[in-house]
Amino acid sequence: MKDLKPTHPQISDGGIGAIIERVQKQQAKAMKVKSNYAMMQLPKEIHTALKQYCAHLGFNMSGFVSALIRQALSNNKKK
Repeated sequence: MKDLKPTHPQISDGGIGAIIERVQKQQAKAMKVKSNYAMMQLPKEIHTALKQYCAHLGFNMSGFVSALIRQALSNNKKK
């Protein structure tokens, strides 16, 4: 019976540990990167209506919502 050892150089002879370590480093680096975006929670029916509206008019949902918020904030400052 043949000895069933992996033939891939990165996996054979404990190379799997190196792969796991590399993936963990990449994940840690990704977590350190600061995002310029934040999430918003919307009720499902509002999200669905917004998605349909934006698709119908060809808008990007995030850009459309950002523009609405900016407009509302600027209108609020004028009062």
